[in-house]
Amino acid sequence: GRIQDIADNLLNEVERKSSLNLVVDYSFPLPIIVISEMLGIPKEDQAKFRIWSHAVIAYPETPEEIRETEKQLSEFITYLQYLVDNKRKEPKEDLVSALILAENEGHKLSARELYSMIMLLIVAGHETTVNLITNTVLALLENPD
Repeated sequence: GRIQDIADNLLNEVERKSSLNLVVDYSFPLPIIVISEMLGIPKEDQAKFRIWSHAVIAYPETPEEIRETEKQLSEFITYLQYLVDNKRKEPKEDLVSALILAENEGHKLSARELYSMIMLLIVAGHETTVNLITNTVLALLENPD
């Protein structure tokens, strides 16, 4: 299926390189591409999600870290507003459009609920999968038997 195609394409790209950074080359892009496609996020916007997903789970301590995290979260929310507005105008076959369609059929989500649900899907599906892939490969390398 589509996920296998994405995984194969990422591995094909790695084969062309002389080295592998598992997180950068595979663990991070695989789930973000899959989730982005499910949600209908354009490919050119996907790279921003690493910064934004880290901002959602960050624990900033210094005033500078707090300001930077707030800036990133504000950018994320602005992007989600833009995405939802575009999907309202031109719905596609994706999850964000389906959530908006459900809203139009009487299952009203507030804007905040809609943005929160999209944010949850991106962050929960992304961060956990990156860690799962990376730790699984590490465990296999440390325990080849």
